[in-house]
Amino acid sequence: MNFGLILWYAILIIILVLLILYFYIRFKASVIFFVDKDKFFPLPGFIIKLVCAFLFLPFLFFTYKWIFYFGMFVIFQMLFDLVVMTFFANSKKRWFHILYHIFAVPLILTAVFFILGYVNTQNITRKEYEVLSEKEVLAVSDASRTFTTYEEGSSKLVMIADLHYPTTLNEEKLKEVVDRINKEDADIIVLCGDMTDEDTSKEKMLECIRVLGELDAKLGVFFVWGNHDDNRYNSAPTYEKAEVYEAYKNNGIYVLEDEAVLFGNGILLVGRKDYSDESGRKSMEELLKDASVKTGRSLEELYENVIVVADHEPKEYAQDKAAGCDIVISGHTHDGQIWPLGLFSTLFKMNDLTYGMKQDEGLTQIVTSGLGTWGFPVRTAGRCEYVVINIGE
Repeated sequence: MNFGLILWYAILIIILVLLILYFYIRFKASVIFFVDKDKFFPLPGFIIKLVCAFLFLPFLFFTYKWIFYFGMFVIFQMLFDLVVMTFFANSKKRWFHILYHIFAVPLILTAVFFILGYVNTQNITRKEYEVLSEKEVLAVSDASRTFTTYEEGSSKLVMIADLHYPTTLNEEKLKEVVDRINKEDADIIVLCGDMTDEDTSKEKMLECIRVLGELDAKLGVFFVWGNHDDNRYNSAPTYEKAEVYEAYKNNGIYVLEDEAVLFGNGILLVGRKDYSDESGRKSMEELLKDASVKTGRSLEELYENVIVVADHEPKEYAQDKAAGCDIVISGHTHDGQIWPLGLFSTLFKMNDLTYGMKQDEGLTQIVTSGLGTWGFPVRTAGRCEYVVINIGE
């Protein structure tokens, strides 16, 4: 039993009940204000009730886009009420009371908030981390189909996650990002889940993977599954997981699903099946044993390499540390995407890490905010980014 999840839902229910009571009192006060004939700006009571009912539609239908918009409206309304009660409680100006009772200020603030959130999504940033290791890691100086040469230096890994195509980026903008990443001249590129989701049509899924197929890395481009890629949340899916797999394969992208790849530059990349997959997934110990059999190397020899785990959801990091892994990279959290969701994620420990880089003894944890957004092209927490990780001594 997940006590944290139960507590989270209990708090949501309490908040919902309190909000309903709050807005009942608030809307009732507005109705009284506008239908009072002695006031400056009377309106028929049924119009006010209609507006109130419209604002409560999110709670009736509980569609996720409405909830985000309405949630921010609620926050701004409560903050505005606090300001009014503190500084303007005795104001006699009619225009002020009119603005107050038609919810003008919180509505304007909500609109500005989400407009700025859209603008934020269109600025893709580059996030870079340096990960030091006592293990020997080589830079790839040249790579071809016939041979690969190495030299002293750090190895560059580029990670992108949570594209959720085409919510934020269209084909043209995605190509621009691909061109930027190719200029990084990376040794390894990892697509760390949720490149597409339940709102992605089959046509757009194929388009997305075709563009991602233009990514170029010396040792290859690898994909691990997220919780949205297989279209499981769509009540009428237009494609199946096998079709997504074939699309990646046909575009030269290697799918890692509970599988490991050993590179000659001293890096062992382990791609995990998504944490939410109902079929279950292998433990890190099992995956390393499989890698030992696959590569013909003993476990001791494998541990001489830097073990990088690509796991879409930042979960079970304690197991990665116990298994002796060196680096784990994830996405999924979006760094909250809509403020203040990230704060709740951290408070209730819904993930092992919400964003950034953290050192936990011998394990380096890195979580990206993602290249795109889920649901709609708005980000009011964090930045849209791709991540560059330099691994070396």
